[in-house]
Amino acid sequence: MKDLKPLLLITVMALAGRVLASPVDQIDHLVTEQLVRDGSGAQLASAPDHIFLRRAFLTAIGRIPTSTELQEYQQLMESDGRQAVITALYQHAGYESHMLNWAMNLLRLKDKTESRYNARPLIEWIREGIQTDMPWDQVTYELLTTKGNAWVTSGAAGYYAMEPAMQNDHLAATAFAFLGVKMECAQCHDDPFQEWERMDFYELSAFVNGPSKLAKGYNRKVVRKYSDSIQTEGGKTSPEESISRLHRALRNYTAYGLPASKGTGAVKLPQDWQYADGKPKEEVYARTPFGMRQRMPEAPNTQRIKTLEKQKQHTAEE
Repeated sequence: MKDLKPLLLITVMALAGRVLASPVDQIDHLVTEQLVRDGSGAQLASAPDHIFLRRAFLTAIGRIPTSTELQEYQQLMESDGRQAVITALYQHAGYESHMLNWAMNLLRLKDKTESRYNARPLIEWIREGIQTDMPWDQVTYELLTTKGNAWVTSGAAGYYAMEPAMQNDHLAATAFAFLGVKMECAQCHDDPFQEWERMDFYELSAFVNGPSKLAKGYNRKVVRKYSDSIQTEGGKTSPEESISRLHRALRNYTAYGLPASKGTGAVKLPQDWQYADGKPKEEVYARTPFGMRQRMPEAPNTQRIKTLEKQKQHTAEE
């Protein structure tokens, strides 16, 4: 993915003690300053070529080079410089595989969703994004906003459907993946070590509240009617097995995706709510706890939200 390559390049070159040419040198300068502040200044000397190659391979494709690759890339580096090595590694087949593993780990993706649906559309969408250098802001926007059937509309529609019964956990993981903040503690209580309050989490949760998978859009009679059409390599299956297999296939196809009703703009507080800014099972409305405090335009009871904000401000002044 395009926007990630400079970050990987900066990491490798910073570890190797090299200063990049403009415009990356400005970012590299900030990295160097931070390393110095952290007391790592003594480690900024230029690394030997074999160490640089090891670090470059680990960063770009997730493994160390073989002895043959070490010789080949050593020759490339001697003739064209270290940046040529980085460019060559981005074109290596291992880069796509390594980045796919990284993205799946960051986004908590698996081959099957929590509901046992086949998540292939989403995984293939991520893979294609890596192949085509899709910008990270586009990846973020499409994963968070695409609705419809993941098999038909776009694989990105399957993101929320990965964990439909764990909406709050999925939201916390999403906040970490795309905002770099950890809000999981605020699911249960005000975070004592960060600025997030429990209300912040639930107001953010209201943006994505609602069903996270499509309804089962088929009739079981249809399954029975066409069950004999299912075959295996060994010939026709038994009627019972045919029905079961077709049922699973249709269930997966019709239910994997995000309905238009996702994102209601409101959510009810949990039964164990313990703070004065809300009541158990009270409905609260979508608002971001950072930046310019964005709300959903259609969120109801805006006057109540403004009143709560004034109360919070008055309490803070006291």
